Amino acid sequence: MTQSRSNPRVSRWLLLPWLLMAAASVLAAGLTAEVDRSRLGLNETLTLRVSAEGWPGGEPDFSPLDGDFEILDRSVSTRMSVINGETSQTREWTVVLAPRREGELSIPPISAGGSHTSPLQVQVLPEGQSDPDGGP
Repeated sequence: MTQSRSNPRVSRWLLLPWLLMAAASVLAAGLTAEVDRSRLGLNETLTLRVSAEGWPGGEPDFSPLDGDFEILDRSVSTRMSVINGETSQTREWTVVLAPRREGELSIPPISAGGSHTSPLQVQVLPEGQSDPDGGP
C-alpha cells in the first residue's frame, strides 16, 4: 500500500489567496457603534454593539465605559462571506451595560487598533421610569 503525500508547493499556492483576502480585510477595518435604545430607566440595561468591517488589529478597549456604566456581559462574533469572489469579514462585539447614574450620559469613543467609534449619547431616567416607546 502506498501512502500519498501532499505537495507542499501546491498547499502553499492554495493558501495564498486566503491570506491575501485576510490582509485586505485588515486594511478595510473601521469601527462603528450603536445602542439598542437612547432612553432607559436607571434600573434597566442597554446593549452596545461595536462592529468592524475587516479586522481592526486588536480588541476594543471598553475601559472608558467604567465611569458611567457597569459592564454586565460581553460577547464577540465574526461573520465572513465570499460573494462573487469578494471576501468580507465583520466582527461584532456586544456589550450589555447598566448605567450607574441618571442623566444625560455619554458613551465615549471606543478604540481598537488605530480606529475608534463616534461617541453616543443616552438619557437615563430616574429609577422606576422608563421610555414608554422602549426604542431609540
